[in-house]
Parts: sequence; structure tokens; C-alpha cells
Amino acid sequence: MIPGPTNFLILILVLLVLDGIAAIIITLAKKEVKRRTAQAIFISYIFLVLYITMFSRELGSRGIISLTLFETWGHSPEEHFNFISNIVLFLPMGFLVPFIWDRGFFATAGIGLLASLAIETVQGITRLGFPQIDDVMTNTMGAMIGWIVWKVWKMATREL
Repeated sequence: MIPGPTNFLILILVLLVLDGIAAIIITLAKKEVKRRTAQAIFISYIFLVLYITMFSRELGSRGIISLTLFETWGHSPEEHFNFISNIVLFLPMGFLVPFIWDRGFFATAGIGLLASLAIETVQGITRLGFPQIDDVMTNTMGAMIGWIVWKVWKMATREL
């Protein structure tokens, strides 16, 4: 799960600004500059994801792994927000991975899946969070949607 809604909204805004800057630079720059810019933003993004998913948590969170699908959707607006925020958290990954490694949809989804599994595994081992299968599913969906956004953006800028 993600830290409180207010803190997360600020972090999401930072991610969106990073994506916007990346899109502008990547649109205007030459191929090598595009790739290097995407790499720099991706590294910053990874640190932000690690902060959100682990370093912002207190040691000793729940150690139980939840394997219940759609459990995080819940019944309250805050629970819905947490579910959706897990999707949004991985959108930049799906958008940036194709710029850096020239990967297709399934490879990008696989990278998102492996990154999410790594985060959930570390959360379970260190108890810095609550490992949930829902997080893996929603994070992977976010990477997939991010790739689709990238593809639409590429078609709109005629760079296919």
C-alpha cells in the first residue's frame, strides 16, 4: 500500500512533471539525447518508487502476504485511491522503458511484473510494507498502460 493520500498526491505530481519534462525533451532532442534523458529520469523514478514502497514505511509492518485478488479495492474512497495509485505508480516505468531499451509491450509488462515482485518480496522479508498480490497486479497494469501511452505518444509525434 501507498503512504497517505496527501503525500502520495505530491509524489504523483512529481512523477507527472518528470514524465512531462521527459516527453518535451524526448520530442525535441536527437536519438542519443532522448535515450540519455530517459535514463536519467528513469533512475530518479526508481529512487522515488523505492522511497514510496519501502523507505517511507516503518520497520515491522505486517509480515503476512495477501494473496487475495482485488482485496485492496476495498469499500472506501481511500481504499479505491490506494488501488488506483498502485497503477499510476508504474505508469512512468511503462513510458520510459521503451525509450531506454527499445522494448515491446510484453517485455515492458514483464519488466514491470519483475520490478513489482522484487518490491513485494523485499517488503515481505524486511517487513517494510504489506506484500500483496494486488500490488503486483496493479503495478504491472500500470506498466502496461504506460507502454500504451508511450505508443500513442509515438504515433502522435510520428516517430514510429
